[in-house]
Amino acid sequence: MRSRQIGSGPEDFTLISAQLYVDDTPVESGDEIEVDPETTHEIRLDHNVANADPRSWGDPIGVWSTCMTVYDVSNNRPLGSVTCKADGSAGGGRGIDAPVLNIGRVPGPNPRILRVKCWANQNDNAVPPASNYW
Repeated sequence: MRSRQIGSGPEDFTLISAQLYVDDTPVESGDEIEVDPETTHEIRLDHNVANADPRSWGDPIGVWSTCMTVYDVSNNRPLGSVTCKADGSAGGGRGIDAPVLNIGRVPGPNPRILRVKCWANQNDNAVPPASNYW
């Protein structure tokens, strides 16, 4: 994935890298994967963010709190969220520090559509956004 700038206000950030995994299998946007309906599954988002403007706050990297949210579009309900630190240099949103969410079993023959979002906040103790934003 290429680096891209994302923002909605004074805390604009650059998503340096992001890779989504389902049960340790890399997944790209729009991919359809088959999972065992009898076992529980995990979603992980390896990512890294930095300030969009390298001159902002006099710090080109910034200290960020990020949050991965997972929403079950098929059943119109939030599945959960997990926060972590992703400071742009050391990362924090990668490897053993990447956010992982156990989404439980995925029963039934019908496909389920899940939406995964990565949120960032320069408040390094930020709480997850309200689920109606997911």
